[in-house]
Amino acid sequence: MSTEKEKLTLSQALILIFLSTVVVSGSATLVWLYFIRVQEQRSNDPAYEITEIEQRSRSSISLPSAYLAEIMNLSVDKSSNLYRFDTRLARQELKKSPYIKAARVWKLEPGRVFVDYIPREPLAFLIDYQDVLMDRSGVLMPQFPCYGPLLLPEIRLGLSGFSKENGGKWNQAIENSRLDLAFDILDLCKRIFPSSRIQRIDVAQAEAKSYGERQVIVMIDEEFLVSEEKTLVMPRTLRLNVRSYYQELHDYLVLSQHLKELELKKAEASSERFYIADELVIDLRIPQLAYIEKIRS
Repeated sequence: MSTEKEKLTLSQALILIFLSTVVVSGSATLVWLYFIRVQEQRSNDPAYEITEIEQRSRSSISLPSAYLAEIMNLSVDKSSNLYRFDTRLARQELKKSPYIKAARVWKLEPGRVFVDYIPREPLAFLIDYQDVLMDRSGVLMPQFPCYGPLLLPEIRLGLSGFSKENGGKWNQAIENSRLDLAFDILDLCKRIFPSSRIQRIDVAQAEAKSYGERQVIVMIDEEFLVSEEKTLVMPRTLRLNVRSYYQELHDYLVLSQHLKELELKKAEASSERFYIADELVIDLRIPQLAYIEKIRS
């Protein structure tokens, strides 16, 4: 009798397990079907049409919301339902943009799309091409439509045509040995001339075969406050040696003090609020020597 009772109990347990599995599976199926039905209803409900794009930039730079909408294929001329909007696809499209490093996208009921992104921050103009900006990693981006006029230094690398072999391409870092050199000189100039405007860093001839042509060119506008109402600007073009530019820039600092003293007297006697000194080209490539050429008066 005991054995028969144990077998009956085991059979009942198996039946209970089976019935429980059926009930749970059936309940899950019903919940899933209900969810699908709600999704389908809301995907056709005008109350869930996308009406707003909210953005958060992880930088001081914010991209126009209209641009983000265009990238995600959203338009004021064409209604889009929140439940038919694919956040995964939107994120992929945003990451293809040359202006964006990384992005995440959420849907917020009833009709908002939230974009959280890290924009690329332009460091300089790459004047090998027209209206092209470059960030610290050497990735290129067009100036328009997302940026207007910018007071940034120019860099010239001596690249081949855009999208050609050894040329620049959107959303790709430049692979060029002269790029690190240009960035290093730019950073050095910012430290040495903190109150001056760096106009251009030209390293296109840094690897020239001819020693006479091999050079780095730095164009700066040194600015000095003469008085509360007057500023002295000294435009300078410096020709530097590729291997000794660090020393030559510091040598120029000494020379600049003497040039500044001469120009200050002229600035004080002038009635102009911004006194622009003669533009000079200064060749510092030979140690202990500086060849100075006046461009204009």
